[in-house]
Amino acid sequence: MPKGNTPLNPLLIEGNLSSLWQREVRRDFINIQCPHYYAHLSNRKAKEKESSFFDSIKLFCYHKIEKQGTCRKVCMPTTLEQKKVYTYKDYAALSEGSPYQLIGGELIMTPSPMPYHQKISKKLEFLLYEFVEKQEKLGEIFDSPIDVYLEDTEVYQPDIIYISKDRLNIIGEKKIEGAPDMVIEILSPSTAYYDLKHKNNIYAKHGVKEYWIVDPMEKSIEVYENKENAFVLFDKAAGGGEVKSRLLDGFRIPVEEIF
Repeated sequence: MPKGNTPLNPLLIEGNLSSLWQREVRRDFINIQCPHYYAHLSNRKAKEKESSFFDSIKLFCYHKIEKQGTCRKVCMPTTLEQKKVYTYKDYAALSEGSPYQLIGGELIMTPSPMPYHQKISKKLEFLLYEFVEKQEKLGEIFDSPIDVYLEDTEVYQPDIIYISKDRLNIIGEKKIEGAPDMVIEILSPSTAYYDLKHKNNIYAKHGVKEYWIVDPMEKSIEVYENKENAFVLFDKAAGGGEVKSRLLDGFRIPVEEIF
């Protein structure tokens, strides 16, 4: 068995991520946030049974255990050529619905959100839709999964985005081709590091005007405005009270209605 940061041997099978991935791998990924661990576990079980488990899944796991015990570089289809840096061309070659974002030239797997995450997203999107599209006719609201292309090594799937009516031309046939006016990210264990650090910087660099960070654990919402390509805290509420948007004049949300 490889040690340290050495990649595992490919689990040999034809095809890309399929229902077998959903059934055999994601089950434990949801619980332990680390498919690398599960790959080791499966390898051991396969040897115990003297079976050809490695002939039934085609994955390649890049091992990078972080302090909190999770793999941030996780399993990816071996239908892609192994590279140090991946681009949108590689990302677009994945099968539709593959659970990845392209972050800093790395294909980062993001598991399906938990029900609580989706309840929060539903409430936020509903309030935004009512204000932006039905009342004020200011533009359009989209929710994940939808690809937002910022540069060749940065393609994200934000939880919720707003695009103003003057910039609807960035809505392409296959992806959003440029920075939305507003991005809302709901933190989860597998994405919080990126939402708070790398993606934060890239969103600001590319001109996202307002960035909301929603924390289900703290029951808090932080609203940041873009000033000279850096986000500055504009408003915040936790547990109670309300937050307001700088970008959407008159739009405010009672926090207790969201959590």
